[in-house]
Amino acid sequence: MTIAREIHGVQLNTRKSSVWDLGRLKQLKKIRLDWLSPYMTPHYGSNMSDRLPFTHAPPTVKELDIRGIPWPSPIVFLNIHTIFPNLNILCLRQQRIWCEKIVYTDGGGLPLHYSRVLRDLQHLHTIYITIADFGGGKTMLRDSPDHNPYRWAGECDSCMEIMYEDKVFRDMWVAKKMDITMNGYGAPPVLNKVEWNFWKAEASEEIDVEESGDELTEELAEEAL
Repeated sequence: MTIAREIHGVQLNTRKSSVWDLGRLKQLKKIRLDWLSPYMTPHYGSNMSDRLPFTHAPPTVKELDIRGIPWPSPIVFLNIHTIFPNLNILCLRQQRIWCEKIVYTDGGGLPLHYSRVLRDLQHLHTIYITIADFGGGKTMLRDSPDHNPYRWAGECDSCMEIMYEDKVFRDMWVAKKMDITMNGYGAPPVLNKVEWNFWKAEASEEIDVEESGDELTEELAEEAL
């Protein structure tokens, strides 16, 4: 048996996924994974090799820190509840959103797709999400109800500008976010804090990867109606 309470793995800038067998790390509590490869960006329709690359994780793992995923798809977390069933804290530091700190302490604040994917994590109580702000957007956010009336939860600036022009859609979408336990998505049952943090980035720092946001936008629109 190997004694290690924290490990740091790196998904290299290649087209081949690394997979870590954690079976011998019986006292492991925290994992950090740096996702460096734009070729391994998870997306709808991707296969299992694009998802969390861990096997035989011990039940002692309580904290997971994922950094660098270029596109904010929850697909990468589809198997998280089976790999890390006792997870307490999830930290995400990614290149894009789908800007000041925003904190939710009422069980909300997650994108609805993330709520659906993470809802089986029975012990998850805190999620930190850190993303880049490349500037140029029109959406202004502050951590107060008066400056966040639509309960922003990761929507991209262009989506808000286009979709929120439709008041019917906007009101239905915000209502869903305010009561996610009643709309079929569910949420981690003991989640009590979702914190969004933003770091200023230059446009030159943005990774050029193939994106497929149209399917997400269409699916969101259909589910809100």
